[in-house]
Amino acid sequence: MQGRIWVNSTPGVGSSFHFTTRVGAAPDSIPLEAQPSFAGLSVLVVDDNVTNRRILSDVLWRWGMKPVSAASGLEAIALIRRAFETANPFGIIITDVHMPEMDGFQFCARIQDSPYRAGATILMLTSGERPGDLERARKVGVSNYLLKPVRREELRDVIQKALGQQNALQDSTAQFTADSSRASLHGFRSRILLAEDNFVNQRLVQRILEKEGHEVVVVGNGREALEALAKADFDLVLMDVQMPEMDGLEAARMVRQMERSTKAHIPIIALTAHAMKGDQDRCLEAGMDAYLSKPIRAADLSKMVQTYGNTKESVGS
Repeated sequence: MQGRIWVNSTPGVGSSFHFTTRVGAAPDSIPLEAQPSFAGLSVLVVDDNVTNRRILSDVLWRWGMKPVSAASGLEAIALIRRAFETANPFGIIITDVHMPEMDGFQFCARIQDSPYRAGATILMLTSGERPGDLERARKVGVSNYLLKPVRREELRDVIQKALGQQNALQDSTAQFTADSSRASLHGFRSRILLAEDNFVNQRLVQRILEKEGHEVVVVGNGREALEALAKADFDLVLMDVQMPEMDGLEAARMVRQMERSTKAHIPIIALTAHAMKGDQDRCLEAGMDAYLSKPIRAADLSKMVQTYGNTKESVGS
């Protein structure tokens, strides 16, 4: 019916249920607004104004995203933590500045160094800019700072740039230098193949590693991983276990089988939502070198890449 349904709930206060639908509209008159690059992206909208939350959430939904709304900074922090713990972190957080109890700057400061943020890009909206606000936004990790009313085209462009990891508050040259410096601290810069079908996890891992100065190529399943390895050289493979068409275990077995003739060995790190001993053993038996449990933590991922990202070698060497 070209509509949606959602609920806003506040503990101790109550719940409000909403739905929208199109009535009497011919199919050809329904705008096709979905953006392919936005498909399935989880977005958190933080605003104390219920009308603003509803309008913004509706726009994001029409673009193919999965918006979740919060009426306060505290509610948003709880949602961010819950999303992280269920291995479905938010890719983008859009927050208003002027909110009671905890304003947008305070909210961003609270989550800036939190592992639950999981690399999410933060966009900030304000109805009135004050001197120093832009610098305050930069210091608390905001990627883009927009004045209300925000045009849909402007918001769409900003989100697209954010997904492309272009930061409107940072000079690109300075960022490149900083990334190169991080890589030089580790003494190497790895070329990494990431096989992962979940869009948010793709963005999270890619964002963490590229900030370290590594190069990341992303594919969506095991079969695409094999094709990528046949076409180019990589220092390390990060392989999700559960993927469509060909899962990570089967792909790892085929990589090891191909290496029998090439006399090479590329490290393969399993990315798995299961931390049981039996699941870990299955990864190692398939030929993987190590494994990381989801939800992925930046520190654990960086340490794993430092350990395995520069060890590719020939078996006969």
